[in-house]
Amino acid sequence: MSTLILLAVIAGIILLGRYAIAEGHRVERNKKFMKNLEEHGKKTNKEINSISPLFNDMTGIEIKKMMDKEFKIKHKIK
Repeated sequence: MSTLILLAVIAGIILLGRYAIAEGHRVERNKKFMKNLEEHGKKTNKEINSISPLFNDMTGIEIKKMMDKEFKIKHKIK
């Protein structure tokens, strides 16, 4: 009986360790993704700001709304 308990505890520790390692990998991937997302945002903002000085005072959402309006006008979408 004590052998079964010992095996169950060892199995539990192994499973917990595997979960902790997997969670650590997930966190690292998320950090890398967020870093890449920030870099892409900075790059995109530089490109947008270089297009027109009007964009300098606008937020990304305002720029997207304006670009969507222009697209709809250009392609005659209601």
